[in-house]
Amino acid sequence: MKKVRNVIIWVIVSVIVQTGILYYFNNYYFGSTTKVVGKQIQNTTKKINNISVFIPKDADQIKISQSGKYAYYYSQNQYYVVNMLDGKINKIDLDVSPTNVGLCWLIDRDAIMILEKDGSQFQAYTYNPVTNSKDLNRDSNDEMQKYNLGYNLKFIDIKQNNISTHTFIKVATSKESLRRYIYRLDISNGLEQMDLPIHNIGDYYIFKPEDKLVYEDEVDKKVYITDQNQETQPVNIDGVDQCKLLGVDDTNGYVYIGKLENGSITTIYYASLKSEDTTNSISSNSNIKSNNSIGKKKTTYSNDSFNPSWSELHLNETVTPENIYISPYGDIYTIDNLKGFVKNEKTNKKTTFDGKYFGMSDDDVISFNQDTGKLIETKLN
Repeated sequence: MKKVRNVIIWVIVSVIVQTGILYYFNNYYFGSTTKVVGKQIQNTTKKINNISVFIPKDADQIKISQSGKYAYYYSQNQYYVVNMLDGKINKIDLDVSPTNVGLCWLIDRDAIMILEKDGSQFQAYTYNPVTNSKDLNRDSNDEMQKYNLGYNLKFIDIKQNNISTHTFIKVATSKESLRRYIYRLDISNGLEQMDLPIHNIGDYYIFKPEDKLVYEDEVDKKVYITDQNQETQPVNIDGVDQCKLLGVDDTNGYVYIGKLENGSITTIYYASLKSEDTTNSISSNSNIKSNNSIGKKKTTYSNDSFNPSWSELHLNETVTPENIYISPYGDIYTIDNLKGFVKNEKTNKKTTFDGKYFGMSDDDVISFNQDTGKLIETKLN
């Protein structure tokens, strides 16, 4: 019995001693070491509704990147890029006069395609606003190319297809000239003038998945579609005599055309451009129209018009074509510069803005208050 009692006593003593040692090490020996503290981190990032940066009050030709992170503008005979988040401005260094330059934002990233023309030839560059660097584009053989355009032609507009890597360039002898042409540039395969049935080309757009060119005759108020094989169809909408091309959205594959009356639009028609959705195909017995100029691919022109099943959107008020914007996702916006708002005609949501409207990015309205020199980016409602 005595032995059992001694064992119990030693067990109790051992427990007390061990507890004391552990207490000492935990609170004193390790007390000087760094403590690891667990803390729940909450995302405190707030959505910025409005951002603004200062640019020169004489800024013009303002174009925003699709992401809305950068914008370029023209001021004092120079082109500049401004970061819309921190306001940092960089000059775009050019090797020729700005009058011999064409620019456009790339679709899939924040970079600018620059065409610089010297004499009768031009070269293509890519400008990176992050590094403020301009690199000469190279072909599939890693060689630099020059493309012959002729001495008298100037760049009017540039639209790029990031899927086919084709660039469609509208040129003319001057910005005032109504006689305009479209050239298709492939960096590796060269420059080709498209043999189109008209030369009074106004607005034009690319249906990128199928590399279709959609364009309007600015004089006759007609719209045409030319595919990658240069087969052309005129667009027909029953009851519409004068058309205004408003845009193409690649998300849904629709073309948008306004019914033009006295210079304004009250009805917008839209239909699919996808080949599998169109009921009219170009006949193999189509008429051939070509000027047979050297270096031009002959266009097959069809008397069978493009006349699919059209959907209609009726506007509550007449709107001039320059105050209608079709987003890449098929949203239709009307712009009221006098009252300072844009309206989504499908949802009726309005977004107010300050200054003069200059365009839209994926989620924002871009406006410029010339009195304050503020370039403003306002989130869409």
